[in-house]
Amino acid sequence: MNAPIVEATNLTKHFATESGPFNSGTSVIHAIDDVSLEIYERETLALVGESGCGKSTLGRLLIRLVAPTSGVVRFEGEELPPVDSRELRKHKREMQIIFQDPYASLDPRMKVLDIIGEPLVTHLGLRGEEKAERVGELLQMVGLPRSYVGRYPHMFSGGQRQRIGIARALALDPKFVVCDEPVSALDVSIQSQVINLLQDLQERKRLTYLFISHDLNVVRHISDRICVMFLGKVVEYGETREIYHHPLHPYTMFLLQAAPLPDPRARYNEKKVLQGEIPSPINPPSGCRFRTRCPYAAPRCAEEEPLLAASGGPGASGRSDVGARKVACHFPLA
Repeated sequence: MNAPIVEATNLTKHFATESGPFNSGTSVIHAIDDVSLEIYERETLALVGESGCGKSTLGRLLIRLVAPTSGVVRFEGEELPPVDSRELRKHKREMQIIFQDPYASLDPRMKVLDIIGEPLVTHLGLRGEEKAERVGELLQMVGLPRSYVGRYPHMFSGGQRQRIGIARALALDPKFVVCDEPVSALDVSIQSQVINLLQDLQERKRLTYLFISHDLNVVRHISDRICVMFLGKVVEYGETREIYHHPLHPYTMFLLQAAPLPDPRARYNEKKVLQGEIPSPINPPSGCRFRTRCPYAAPRCAEEEPLLAASGGPGASGRSDVGARKVACHFPLA
């Protein structure tokens, strides 16, 4: 892993709302603020955090489904053009997304042949028997029979629908895939099958994943590195094993403490519970955004925003070697 396949620099996304607090007029939702990260070829970078922290928005920004307010995204060293430009078309084949809800992401009026075949028609011009043959191959690749090409989405289970979504995402042989909580809407018994399928496809197709999830047990199984987000900011990232064994940011520690363990004896273990409400993204706290819920907060946390920096010592830059731990905290955990 030398150069990143995807690199975001100072990425920011704000959404304007029609009315602010107490009907005070237009306000701004700080969905993503000044996020920089790198994703390397054939790795799985997991993106974790509470609901509403900006995970899905960041994933969409990286593949230009959403235009950033500011900041730069580079794919294989080349800056991605604007969302509405024709130049972006060539990158669309190499960057795809698997959506969270397999029921909402498939058009109920289209047959599987057309759902999976749509990108083949749009980008490759395949039609007729050529298209049908390729769709059949993709169905087999995700563990479904070729005979399903004539069926509609309502005729499938949730797990089967998600396999169809995966086949559609891989139809153009992309290099980078955003997996936006791909198993959260599935039964637990089906989740492991889909996770194993994604890992098998990654190995066979040499894929790179951004895996968005709130299930830390799934993340631990599938990811090489973890990026932790809170209220539109990256607060920590590093190798999965290091983060699970020794979290540096208090928020990461609370997330790991909240994850259920498959051990009946663990239910009696004392856990540290995160107190307080999530601050509003319309009016985030000054300084560290986590300080209103952090038991270790000090006056400095309200006055000065902590920068995401390598944990090796003071003055370390945010752009360090692959796998280096980074944390945005004035008082990281020892």
